[in-house]
Amino acid sequence: MICPKQSIIFFLFTLVSCGEHQESNHVSINLESPHTENLNDVFSEFGIIPLELHPEAQLVEIDKLLVTDSHYFVLDRSSAVIFVFDKKGEFSNKLDAFGEGPGEYLAISDFNINPFNGNLEVLSPDGVLIVYDSDFTFLDEFSLEGLSSFQYFNYLNEDLIALNTLDHRNPAPVILWSRIQRKLFKEVYLPLHELEKHHLVFMEDIFFRSANSLFICTRFANEVYQITEDSLLLKKQFDFGKYNFPTDQIKADEAEKYYHDFFSEQIQSAFGSIKKYNESDRSVVFQFSLEGKTRFFVQEKASGKYQILDRYFTFDEFKSDTEEIYAVISPEAIPNYDFWPEWDSGQRNLLEEAKENEQTLLLRLKID
Repeated sequence: MICPKQSIIFFLFTLVSCGEHQESNHVSINLESPHTENLNDVFSEFGIIPLELHPEAQLVEIDKLLVTDSHYFVLDRSSAVIFVFDKKGEFSNKLDAFGEGPGEYLAISDFNINPFNGNLEVLSPDGVLIVYDSDFTFLDEFSLEGLSSFQYFNYLNEDLIALNTLDHRNPAPVILWSRIQRKLFKEVYLPLHELEKHHLVFMEDIFFRSANSLFICTRFANEVYQITEDSLLLKKQFDFGKYNFPTDQIKADEAEKYYHDFFSEQIQSAFGSIKKYNESDRSVVFQFSLEGKTRFFVQEKASGKYQILDRYFTFDEFKSDTEEIYAVISPEAIPNYDFWPEWDSGQRNLLEEAKENEQTLLLRLKID
């Protein structure tokens, strides 16, 4: 399936945990409560948007999807191109600036649309942030000197950018960089989970923005922190009871293969790690694995009520202002969706046409 890769990689590093003790906002979730397989129990609307087959938009693999009020932005890292489609799925534009000159890049780790000015910003693995306007005209670039292996970034405020890096020379996995001063502002040390002490780390975006603030959802421990200029504030700690990851069973001083095998075995039977955590003013949404299957969780903030959907799909974007979930469906993955009973005849026809044309689709689901 074409979706952001969630690969597991190993690497050696030393991480120092520090920070003030903060009161936990404990959230207990009963994973044995009734689940549903019916989309209508969770979503008020769902539909399909085919992405136009166009000579200027030869998609190989979609690694990131961003949704605005008027367009879909999709990153294909293999070609280092960002493609833009309108809300009907018709090709609109693309950013293709491969090269070594000003405003050019050799690879793309991540991209975002700056919420403060609407510019599109591209991060390269070697730590160069390039700024373009909404028409992809080059405006500015600056180098995050001294570090590399950057993965993802997001915005704390108009000045400070949060980035995570795998560069072993930097003991903090997250740094805050000042756009105005063009230098490192602060290193952010996250609490270290036992598995991370043994070099097992998920490579996926841990940042999300909600209510004009920036947050991180930690791996394995399933904790949500707000990033501020001064500290990390623990906002939520999810407790899944007997399905919490069994950290106390992990042996010390074993070979790397032991920890990889331990995780692989546990993910087939026990709860592993929250993925794709996002919030809006109304809802909390995320995905998780239970008994080897991917599940979808949605909670209404006001009441605390939640539902667990046992339906396979991996969502790629949550548009918090409209409460919409988007997922990318590759041509080869379409058969996984053929038999969803909720499709009407028009949607089934779109699936069949896309399958025949080897066309990528976007799945849109609106939370009830």
